[in-house]
Amino acid sequence: MNTKDTNNTGIHTSKNEYRDSSIVFIFNNYKKIKSTYEVRPNFFLQMDEPFIKMWDNFHSHSILPQEKRKDTMVFIPINGTVLFQHKIDFFTEKNIILKKGDTVKIDYEESFPIISVTNRVLPSKEFIIDSVLEASQVHSSEYSNLDCYMYPILTLSGKTFNTHEISENKLKYGKSAISDLSHMKVILDSLYYENKITKESHSFFLDKLYFLSLSIRCNINELTELECLKVFDSIRTTNILESYRYSINFSEEYVYKYIHPKFKMIKGSNSVNSDYKSIYEEIATSQIFPTRIKELLLYKYLNLIGKNYPIATFKTIAKNFENIAKDSFLINNINTAFFLDFDKLRIVSDSVYLIDQYKKITTLKNILSKNNNKVIYIDFWASWCLPCLRLLPASKNLSSLYNQDKLAVLYLSIDKNYEDWRKAASKNGLLQSQNSYLIVNPNTAAYLTKLKLSEIPRYLLYDKKGELIYDYAPHPDDKNIKSIIDRLILKNH
Repeated sequence: MNTKDTNNTGIHTSKNEYRDSSIVFIFNNYKKIKSTYEVRPNFFLQMDEPFIKMWDNFHSHSILPQEKRKDTMVFIPINGTVLFQHKIDFFTEKNIILKKGDTVKIDYEESFPIISVTNRVLPSKEFIIDSVLEASQVHSSEYSNLDCYMYPILTLSGKTFNTHEISENKLKYGKSAISDLSHMKVILDSLYYENKITKESHSFFLDKLYFLSLSIRCNINELTELECLKVFDSIRTTNILESYRYSINFSEEYVYKYIHPKFKMIKGSNSVNSDYKSIYEEIATSQIFPTRIKELLLYKYLNLIGKNYPIATFKTIAKNFENIAKDSFLINNINTAFFLDFDKLRIVSDSVYLIDQYKKITTLKNILSKNNNKVIYIDFWASWCLPCLRLLPASKNLSSLYNQDKLAVLYLSIDKNYEDWRKAASKNGLLQSQNSYLIVNPNTAAYLTKLKLSEIPRYLLYDKKGELIYDYAPHPDDKNIKSIIDRLILKNH
């Protein structure tokens, strides 16, 4: 993603420089949608994926325009046509096929995007295909059958979770969703034959409906393994570049249905997970998957191995992936996500090594020294730790109660994955703080071993001389924490 002077990230360029080979986006007053959706009182669905994405050559690229202003961005695609996806709310999105040379204008009414391509004339329904298809679905409530299948929690009748009811509803709404998808295909064909949408859009949405239906049928046992294998054979001979998201969803559904059960669950330190290593090896040696699908499935399970297995195991399998994969983009993503560039630092014990969002290296000792003459409160957390996330607002509030020369609150994550940390830190407003870091060597640093940092959330409290006063400090929402900090601030004042 290249950007014009309105952004400070990426390569600065004029939108005229790559006019024929690029796609130019002009965002006017972009406004984010809510990332959480309240299903019922005090129960929320969380949307973790980016609101705006480009799919090009089987890769998704996030687009992050600045809010409430005009922002021009330039994207240089690999393929001649790409897919632009813009979330409208938690359940719906716009899908638009774009070409090299396009200039795309996106205006907003509240958070609703109004999209136009200014360099060529397109058919009348090109920008509202999703809306037309959505309107054709059967809604037994405020949600469509597809929504209810995807999120069966929406259909629960009581206040408590009922596994049997969820299973029954998934089957019921899955069957209805398949019928709806079949009806949407009729509507889509009608739009195309009436010249209201382009051939490229017709092809993409056909693939989308097709693979969505296959994924559901596989999940609810309406598709046999043999029928799935025939689908993979057909994928080898068709162009599904723009429909990657949906074809890979079907492939993942197949793996979950027919490969996962071959292996026993493995108990980890914090949870019970599938045997991701054995599943990876099964996919790697299998001949049933088209080359590109196999590569993407291996990438998914390598990420899961990195998050759930010892570093030595991960590194061995990452080397295998590097030998198999032809896509340098995926290999670089692995190196970045699991900060393999800092491999040597991961095994040292002399210091607690930290990196910030720009991967600048420092140590805990340096940070403590930098905040000399301040009381220091350390919040150990991780993106996967729900109790940690629940207490982050209290920790941030604690920081806001004091002048920066009185109290320093440090947010230190033990995440294994750089991107997981960065996304969670950004979502929780921690990247705005200069005291938010990812620990590179949480398992080998002697200081953390001495502290017995085996469970989080965990909090430390240092006095103004840098002495550790509380190795199990009160939680940030504890009624006594403020009086303790006040006392340390006044001490030796």
